[in-house]
Amino acid sequence: MNLKNSSVGIFADGTVGAQIVSFLLDADPKNISFICIIEKDGNPVWDVLQLKSFNADKIIFHKDLSSEKMQSLKVDVGFLCWWPYIVKEDTLAVAERFVVNTHPSYLPFCRGKDPNFWSIAHQEPFGVTLHTVNLKIDAGDILAQREIPVTWQDNGKTLYEQSLKEMVSLFKKTYFPIINGELTPKKQPEGGSFHYRKELEAASEIDLDKTYSGRELLNLLRARTFKPHPAAWFEDDGKRYNVTVEITEDD
Repeated sequence: MNLKNSSVGIFADGTVGAQIVSFLLDADPKNISFICIIEKDGNPVWDVLQLKSFNADKIIFHKDLSSEKMQSLKVDVGFLCWWPYIVKEDTLAVAERFVVNTHPSYLPFCRGKDPNFWSIAHQEPFGVTLHTVNLKIDAGDILAQREIPVTWQDNGKTLYEQSLKEMVSLFKKTYFPIINGELTPKKQPEGGSFHYRKELEAASEIDLDKTYSGRELLNLLRARTFKPHPAAWFEDDGKRYNVTVEITEDD
């Protein structure tokens, strides 16, 4: 299948979104039908669009995405580039072929929120994945993925930072094969795991009366070590304490 000159729609946010947009504006500007961004102060995607002098008529702000506006947006392939919102049917209808999501986990493991925490805490594979989108969260078919090795020196922050870097790299490597129809989506393997954001706080509590193996406790501590964000915690005598850990390899 050769689908060169496919029209593309981009929903982009954050550092990853900005780097992907910068890449696309250099590598394939003619096929970009629109770029949707979130209107907020210090938006790095907006900075890139201004720097590259992207056509203002093709920039859409998320707050302006009415049902009527969505119906007018028709492309061959859509990309969610670190997009923070769960998509609905009108977003999926924008793309003739499919919408592709950038997800910071090695699917089917750690679907949902905070994969950098759960991967360490539950000792599951970590990585980044490009997958097609359906109405279930992170459940679409896999187009490409890359596993990121996890060492004892990693923590929640280092895994998150690696996922940013590897996602941009994977996107650059696979963008043209995706839009040209050279990559066939493959169904996710059975199993894996799924987590909501609301699970994170309770999972980060250290029970002073519980028995942990050394491995379990260290994994919990380093999984939640992500300064300046909240850490693993415990309560004693009515007071709450936060705990982080640093692990270094002995030379």
